[in-house]
Amino acid sequence: MTFLKRQPVVRLLTALLLCLYCTGTVFAAGGPGGSSITAPGQAGPGIAYESAGSVFLGSDLHEDPADLRKAAEQAEYYVNSNYGRSVSAVIYAGDLVKKTHEGRLSEFNAAFAEVFHSIDPAGSDCYYTYGNHDRNVKADGPNAFICSAGCSGKESPARTAGAVDLNGCFWLWGIDYYEMKDESCAAAAAAVFTAWAESLPDEDRRPILVISHMPLHDRRQDNKGAAVWLDALNAAAQKNDLFFFWGHNHSGWSFADAQAAFLKPGASLTVQGAAGGRQILFTYGMTGFLGKDEGNWSASTLTLSGNEILIDHYTRSGHYNTEVIPRKDIQAGTGLAAA
Repeated sequence: MTFLKRQPVVRLLTALLLCLYCTGTVFAAGGPGGSSITAPGQAGPGIAYESAGSVFLGSDLHEDPADLRKAAEQAEYYVNSNYGRSVSAVIYAGDLVKKTHEGRLSEFNAAFAEVFHSIDPAGSDCYYTYGNHDRNVKADGPNAFICSAGCSGKESPARTAGAVDLNGCFWLWGIDYYEMKDESCAAAAAAVFTAWAESLPDEDRRPILVISHMPLHDRRQDNKGAAVWLDALNAAAQKNDLFFFWGHNHSGWSFADAQAAFLKPGASLTVQGAAGGRQILFTYGMTGFLGKDEGNWSASTLTLSGNEILIDHYTRSGHYNTEVIPRKDIQAGTGLAAA
């Protein structure tokens, strides 16, 4: 500390490196966005970090990439006008096309880049998890579909298992459709997630974003692995802020879905395969259905801001609301307030 006080140039360089670290300009690989895949069980590098941008979330477009523009444009305008930032990453929770149709991730990467000018047009900042309608989508971008363990045995479209270091500010974890649909596959995948979460050093309190095509709550009865995942997610959420985002349930949208559209840590959730309501220690929310009218919003963004994590929801015509979650990393003294 005395050395730094006596060396103004060193102090300046140190501050600059910390800033660049979180924006992904240094210490992270994987393209202009700076994201990189970290294998399960390996700890990431994050110690101190601040927000470089907002993360955009959506699902269930089910067809033309051009249809994603309405809600995406609302999100880009809002975060730029209100937070002085741009969307720096896209996370998509499955079902890009209709079940029998074909598509390419590169088409959707390009469509998102037309709206979000800070992301890499080639797609290194776009991440997708596999939905049950995506069987004929070619993973031809720099990022394949992200999953937990590849335990489904499906080789097409291509999957990449493990955690994603998202610009040094978040951890991103994908749950494949089959890793929630099948209980035995869910158990194997959740065990991989638990081993990775437990391997994180105590000082790494970065928020963990878990993206799954299927939800945890009981409604369509096709998410047989939900109860297994609940225990794993609650365990990880004891140290790190954890956010679980879901799609899939636009068909037959019901009161049960509306009740579970957004829940804060400590709430009760009726989980598929578990008796009665179960307490969740993490934030639980619908991404928003980009191609559907069900639910109150069509897309979301997540932004680190000072002592808070801001979750904004958007319709296709404007901003819907803002939810606020206190940051655990700030409370633990392991994070930097956003500039």
